[in-house]
Amino acid sequence: MSGRALAACALAACALLAGCGGQHPRPAQHRQSAVSGTPASDAQVLMLARVLELNFEHGGARFTASLEVSGQPVVATGRVDFRSGRGTALVAPVDPGQGAPRRFFWTRRKVLAQTTPGGRRYATQVPNQQGNPVHAMIGFVNLLSAETIDNTVTIRNQEPILVGHTTIAGAAVDEFRYGRTGSTTLWILPGSGLLRRIHTTRVTGGITVNLPTHEPVRIVLPPVAPH
Repeated sequence: MSGRALAACALAACALLAGCGGQHPRPAQHRQSAVSGTPASDAQVLMLARVLELNFEHGGARFTASLEVSGQPVVATGRVDFRSGRGTALVAPVDPGQGAPRRFFWTRRKVLAQTTPGGRRYATQVPNQQGNPVHAMIGFVNLLSAETIDNTVTIRNQEPILVGHTTIAGAAVDEFRYGRTGSTTLWILPGSGLLRRIHTTRVTGGITVNLPTHEPVRIVLPPVAPH
């Protein structure tokens, strides 16, 4: 896989999430200049430039993602192998009354969806077919790695801002607002430089991905149901 720049990740969020279940990308409602914080230092720009490379270097991650499907909040819990582009996630509505959880597997070329919740049969789907929001989430997760470090000039041109410092699950993180429209926010573990959380507001309701662990992941694809 060729390296994917952090800038490309932020910009591609719009395209990946476009048309999800009738939801169209909307520009952020604020300019980054309105965000309180300080411009990222040279050392912080370098840390941002290495974020996606570090994900690739660690091989994979466990993740959770929050998104909307047809206006309803949904949570995905899964694992991704950043090197092979394979992953799996159990996708469930926050409100159980909206439907049962359904498992998905994927590669860079296809998505395998459980034909019935809890079943053993999977059907092949074309990625992002008809603007599927789950496919968009999968594409966004797969963008979170790169084989090489990003160009620091490219990062600087996106005017990153250090918003402040906080904690996630007890771990200290630095919060950065990224992109000239301020539509992408990253929370990074300052000691290791690893990405802990990323959020984009490019779609209604936004999408947030948490990476609580960074570790090698092996994904075994299930058998596909015959046509």
